[in-house]
Amino acid sequence: MGSSRIIVNLLRLILAGALISSSTGWRKQELAETQRPQATEEGRVERLIKQLKSVRPQERGAAASALRTMGPAAKDAVPALIKALGDEDWVLRQNAAEALGEIGPAAKDALPKLKELAEKDKDARVQQTAKQAIEKIQ
Repeated sequence: MGSSRIIVNLLRLILAGALISSSTGWRKQELAETQRPQATEEGRVERLIKQLKSVRPQERGAAASALRTMGPAAKDAVPALIKALGDEDWVLRQNAAEALGEIGPAAKDALPKLKELAEKDKDARVQQTAKQAIEKIQ
């Protein structure tokens, strides 16, 4: 079961565009650094929060996806993830909603924005993910 979760997470990163070629400017090293086991959870969260502010949509999406895998340990990223819920990129909004759901009750400040997305987002996938996140947080 654990290896299947790792595979699913890797596929999500690939689908989010996180592992694109270096010719497009993606800094694979930065992503790899955030996933090293020896990196402290706190340090990883700080780097991922910074990455959520990137001008590159792929980097923002990958950061939210990585925060999702950290669960409650990513609670310090809640304000940045709430901000990401307003991004124009639907993949980032969906990844941010998933991350907030995995953080759980510590993400209760996100409930108003998640409820708004669940009702009004222009993408049905984001609406569904927001609904699932609300259930996990409440």
